[in-house]
Amino acid sequence: MLEVQGEFFNANLRVWFGDVEAETMYRSPKSLVCVVPDVSAFGSDWRWLRYPITVPLSLIRNDGLIYSSSFTFTYTPEQSFLPALQLLPELTQDSDSLLNSIHQEFTRTNFHLFVQS
Repeated sequence: MLEVQGEFFNANLRVWFGDVEAETMYRSPKSLVCVVPDVSAFGSDWRWLRYPITVPLSLIRNDGLIYSSSFTFTYTPEQSFLPALQLLPELTQDSDSLLNSIHQEFTRTNFHLFVQS
């Protein structure tokens, strides 16, 4: 949820994130509350990118009048990676050899990797 504060708000205003309309609730002449759209509305591959996406915020009246603003909203990526199966589909076939090579590398650098079967 995002609260937008200002003056002279009414129930005919909607908050927009770029070209995506947000579900907007009128609270008072000085406050609107909206649901922040999911980042997937701006591109399905975004979750796996490593840079933020910034979109402009604007208010649009029911009759189409646009109130632009200098405000923006930034989606910041989480520190995550694509699921392993998507990156390496052959991993299940070679998982033992991969695990052994990781173990050898850890041992070579004086780290120890213990595998429980």
